[in-house]
Amino acid sequence: MRGACRRVRRERLANLAPLFLILFGTGIRFRSALSSVAAQIGGLDSEILFAGAQDNLAGLDQINVRLSRNLIGRGEVSVVLIADGKTANPVKINIAGQATH
Repeated sequence: MRGACRRVRRERLANLAPLFLILFGTGIRFRSALSSVAAQIGGLDSEILFAGAQDNLAGLDQINVRLSRNLIGRGEVSVVLIADGKTANPVKINIAGQATH
């Protein structure tokens, strides 16, 4: 299923584990350490699991971010990525589902 996305019914979203956001950009591979990469999604600090070169496309970097379940149902939220003190242009994503709290 390369290049495909699968839609998940909202009522099932809260029962799935875990949730990740995969970001792509450039320049991330030159970070000093994984701990120097941070992400805030909807104002919440998010765990960075990987930040480095994407193996299939030259020059493209990948960042794997674990999503907090507290974001379910929040709708449109900002994603802010910081690497070695440099902030990338923020982007917006939409997180659907029914809030579980």
